[in-house]
Amino acid sequence: MLITGGVILVISVVISTILWSAFRLSLKREAPHLYEALWVKSLGSHSVRTNMVLPLTLMIFLRKYRGELAEYPKSRAWASWIFANGWLQLGAFAVMVVAVLGK
Repeated sequence: MLITGGVILVISVVISTILWSAFRLSLKREAPHLYEALWVKSLGSHSVRTNMVLPLTLMIFLRKYRGELAEYPKSRAWASWIFANGWLQLGAFAVMVVAVLGK
């Protein structure tokens, strides 16, 4: 059970990277203003790329993305996949914890 949980966790982390990349590209195409607000910060005359991990993660795990991305169907779809994959990761982690503590 520990090995199965670990394999699922590793695969879901790889998938997570792909999903987040697709989400970023989709958001950049569909809603450039939102993309700029989430990933690009201005410092005077320079633009600095940032990764707003916590606000985005909370938006997805609390399902606030459904309202905020209602006008952007592709981005909302990618966010839904990220939501499902995140819960898969938490489930795999829980299986691993139970397997380790159960021994």
